[in-house]
Amino acid sequence: MWISSPTEAPVRTVSGLRTGPEGSAVPITVDVPYEHTLELCVDGKLLHTIVCTPTYLPALAIGRLCTDGLIAGMEQVKDWALSPDGARLDVTLARSAAPKEAPPAGWAPTVTDGMIYLAQEKLSAGHPLYKRTRGVHSCTILHNGEIRYVTEDLSRHNALDKAVGCALLDGLPLWECLLFSSGRVPLDMLQKGITAGLRVFVAKAIPTWQSVQLAREKGIVLICDARNKSYIRFSPGE
Repeated sequence: MWISSPTEAPVRTVSGLRTGPEGSAVPITVDVPYEHTLELCVDGKLLHTIVCTPTYLPALAIGRLCTDGLIAGMEQVKDWALSPDGARLDVTLARSAAPKEAPPAGWAPTVTDGMIYLAQEKLSAGHPLYKRTRGVHSCTILHNGEIRYVTEDLSRHNALDKAVGCALLDGLPLWECLLFSSGRVPLDMLQKGITAGLRVFVAKAIPTWQSVQLAREKGIVLICDARNKSYIRFSPGE
């Protein structure tokens, strides 16, 4: 993980006026997220300029390459290096490396109520940056029924990339994992997960019609509106 200093959270405190009924105004201070810009370069060329929360930057970069479809695993990464100020991450690809074997088409890990409720409870308890700012999204990855990673970012897409990157950097097969997102599931969000190899996508919020159709077409387990020990299972076959 990289943050602006070893002890500094990616937030800043600002002052404001809280208004209330009949025009009352009370001075307050609030914590707000801090935006960071990361340049992701591949083989010496700029690929993305990412506005993000300055945490888990290597995971964000590796995850973005995976959800973009440029790599399927760390065996396709020859080397990577993050600049001391966290402003640039350079990746060198190992183009001759073959990706790891994937599971059979349509295969998905077992999903239990307990796994979904565990992720729900973790989100309801409040992740660290969200508890301070109320201004970020999160993704949680479970493997074999246990929470392995929780990532937060300004963008739900970045939070997903960070979660994917954490799994890849640890050598964890994504197709064996359950991903729980705090945000909506439009088509591009689900497609990122599918490209990365995820077979189970759970979210607190709702999907779009297009996401449901894609999940059913690809045999992806899609579970949304997951809150308060309740959820809607959209695919496969529902």
